[in-house]
Amino acid sequence: MTRFSDALSSASAHLIAGRLAGWAVVAATALLAACSYVYTVEALFIDGKLSFVSEEVNETGSPYCLTSFKVSDAAGSAVWEFDAYDLYKSATKCGPNFPLRYGQAPQGAVTVTPAKPLKADELYTIEGNAGNALQGSFRYQVKRITTVENLDMKSPEVRAAQQRGWDRQRADRDRPISHF
Repeated sequence: MTRFSDALSSASAHLIAGRLAGWAVVAATALLAACSYVYTVEALFIDGKLSFVSEEVNETGSPYCLTSFKVSDAAGSAVWEFDAYDLYKSATKCGPNFPLRYGQAPQGAVTVTPAKPLKADELYTIEGNAGNALQGSFRYQVKRITTVENLDMKSPEVRAAQQRGWDRQRADRDRPISHF
């Protein structure tokens, strides 16, 4: 017959083991997050066309293949997005990833959101994946000569626009699908 004190110490051991396992998961997640890197993407005009470049990720092999890319407005709505994961999920060679012209997804990529016209003086954020996260932001400016202004990713305006985009993604993901 099991004594109460034996059962109590066994329950405590299970509780401690469960808590240690939970902390191990938290520590592993933090360690993995610390290893990830964010590549900066900048907007500029090449031959009169809005393009995106990154000097940090021009590898031409796995795992640095450009698998997703999205440009969103300040409200968090995608104005251009493509997904190329299926194209490169088992590829050993790809790229070069950049320059990337606005509205022209790589051949074989799936266009999720066709390119929409950009609005003057509007803030836009860039996110994607090429082995690690891609991020950038710019303000589309129409002057006698059209230019873009790359913005500091840490500015409150950019962070708020990113958050709205993430909130919109969560809302879209959690929205029930209706069948008519």
